[in-house]
Amino acid sequence: MRKVFSFAAGMLGVTIMILASIAIPALNPDRFENAVLNTVNPEAVGMSESDLTAFARDTMDYLRGETDFWQPQTPFAIPQNFTEHMAEVRGWADVLKIALPAGLLLTAAGLWMGNDFRAARNGMLCMLGLIAAFLLWAAVDFNSLWMVIHRVLIPGGIFPAGEPVMQLFPLALFFRYLPAVIGWMAGFAGASGVLFLYCSIRQKR
Repeated sequence: MRKVFSFAAGMLGVTIMILASIAIPALNPDRFENAVLNTVNPEAVGMSESDLTAFARDTMDYLRGETDFWQPQTPFAIPQNFTEHMAEVRGWADVLKIALPAGLLLTAAGLWMGNDFRAARNGMLCMLGLIAAFLLWAAVDFNSLWMVIHRVLIPGGIFPAGEPVMQLFPLALFFRYLPAVIGWMAGFAGASGVLFLYCSIRQKR
């Protein structure tokens, strides 16, 4: 049973690390504003740079739970189903605010109860293998992975590319988050590696 606790804690720890690496930059207002200004074509959406800045701020205020409604000012009507999609995205953001600290506590509890760092390492490697498979999928065909993620997690989030509102969320916008996500992953991985090494050495004494 101790091995099971440790193995599960290792898998959960990596999962929390990955989710945190995505959520932290994704909910950063300045990063989103920068991504919008650098990837959205103002002429294509009929908005000025100041309009796009206001749009970015309104969107991030909503996703961070600082406002109750997403009602950005745009020169075109935003479809109701897209507004509902944004509500789903906010719902996931709200879940992460609770799930991440709770998952961190469960990981720590599992490591403490199991006290088997070899099993924890195996759990981490197992989850990292799954993540590597997804990264390979993304490298081969990012669009199909993006579609599957939306169908599974946000089933109402698939819209025709020709929709005016989709010009505000080009795929290039999400690509701009990759360096930050990778940076956070590297930081978490480094910190986890040092902690894991320390605990392994202590266990051998």
